[in-house]
Amino acid sequence: MRLPFSNKAWFALSIAATCMLAATPGWADNSVAVATTSGTTAAATTTNTTAASGTSATDTVSDNTLTLAKAIEIGLQSNSSLRSLRLQIDSADTNAILVNSQIKKISADDIDSLDAAKSKYYKDQQNKMSQQINDLSYKATERKTKLQIQKLFYDCLNAQAELEQQQRSAERIQKNLDMVNTKLKAGTVPKTDLLSAQVSVTNAKASLLSAQNAVTVAFLNLNNYLGVDLDKKWTLIKDTQLTKPAIGNLDEALKQAAEKRYEIQQKQNEIQLAELNVELFQKYSALSTYQGSMAKNDLESTKIDLEDTKRSIEVEVKQAYLNMEASLSSVDMYKESQAMAEENFRAAQIRYENGLSTSLDVVQAEEELTKTENQYNKAVNSANISVVTFQNAIGE
Repeated sequence: MRLPFSNKAWFALSIAATCMLAATPGWADNSVAVATTSGTTAAATTTNTTAASGTSATDTVSDNTLTLAKAIEIGLQSNSSLRSLRLQIDSADTNAILVNSQIKKISADDIDSLDAAKSKYYKDQQNKMSQQINDLSYKATERKTKLQIQKLFYDCLNAQAELEQQQRSAERIQKNLDMVNTKLKAGTVPKTDLLSAQVSVTNAKASLLSAQNAVTVAFLNLNNYLGVDLDKKWTLIKDTQLTKPAIGNLDEALKQAAEKRYEIQQKQNEIQLAELNVELFQKYSALSTYQGSMAKNDLESTKIDLEDTKRSIEVEVKQAYLNMEASLSSVDMYKESQAMAEENFRAAQIRYENGLSTSLDVVQAEEELTKTENQYNKAVNSANISVVTFQNAIGE
């Protein structure tokens, strides 16, 4: 029987399909180049907000109040990396349609060689899997983008908390200076007390200025990542400390990661494609050929890659879980330390008022209180970030 496609036609068609596939962006690799998580469990805020809310980014940004959920919504709509990725995936889908149109022209009855079989079956499977990987890649990038937004949001909250703490510290030190001045006028304390108090006030002003700058930088970074006006002024709606996600134990976390992580699904797709390649060699050629041996090696190599990927994700999940457990536990400890430092400072003030200590004792007690307040703020921030990092690790 005379075939409708000559060997020359087969070759031309194969080249056309290959060229169009080559034009498709390489989403099949493992390099999702955007930093970033899922909805977090918070007492006051639910972050399971997606870009599909029907609200435009412009409308959302018009309000100056900002919750974590709203920040995620804005970021998923406006982030430049995600917008660019959506455009590239759209182009890839268009290429996929062109490739499909070429593949459909090849009839199963016309396949009489390995090259023809690859043009029909392998390219078709490769095309379908590329589209699946594109979808998975976008979801993974979206998840990482959400993680980065959450981190930047909590950086802003932390910067504001540290600014408020420095303001309290400056007020305490100023009150101490006022007290020293009163006692100095009464002749009950030496002038060295005044000098010590004045130095503390100067240091407090410098720390306050640094804290104000840190707030400006934190909001600049957030606005930049959200893709909004860099000078946009936000009033943050404070979230309470995040709670541990509803994951019973580490085993459950590992199981969920194995089911949801994009990297594992990608490697599984690559194994299916490699298995199809081996099958085509078995049916239309021979695995004993050089090319057949290479196809088998590719399959085994892909399986090894899958195991390595699973192992890397397991390490990532375990580290995130342990960090989260430690961070959440440390919050209560630093809260207790702060309470003790507050009591010690009050006691130092009373002793000084009654002439039982020096101004330096009050300054040192205040410095210790400031230190514990900073530690508590950082502990809350670390706990929040550890929770969202863990959720990202398990694929939420």
